[in-house]
Amino acid sequence: MTFTNAQLILPDAIQRGSLTVRNGRISRISPVLKSSWDTIDLHGAFLAPGFIDLHIHGGLGRDTMEASAELT
Repeated sequence: MTFTNAQLILPDAIQRGSLTVRNGRISRISPVLKSSWDTIDLHGAFLAPGFIDLHIHGGLGRDTMEASAELT
């Protein structure tokens, strides 16, 4: 699957181009605005990497704010 005509948010720049995904991973980033049967045209929209929020507030009836050496 290729996403084309996108504003790609990269670590050091925002670049117009295409991004190809194969087997669930980014396989290619290109400044070329390519098009094929498996292309989605983003019409200049921004495309950013997915961010996963890994924080938690507790578990098993406990809150992380009550942490102490006695509870370990």
